[in-house]
Amino acid sequence: MEKIPRPQLSGGSTQEDFRQFKIQWNKYVRASNETDDVRLRDQLLECPDNDLRKAVHRALGVRVET
Repeated sequence: MEKIPRPQLSGGSTQEDFRQFKIQWNKYVRASNETDDVRLRDQLLECPDNDLRKAVHRALGVRVET
């Protein structure tokens, strides 16, 4: 089977875009069989584009790690 690609999310996304992202994220997690919360969080933090990732880090600071 082909590997499911990690879903992407960009700044300026609509609520509908985010709902679709959550559906895709749940599929990605299910297909990965990963259960380690730290590894899943690291994967999740790679989903936003660069601008959104910077905004998340600015808003959360070091809390982004938890």
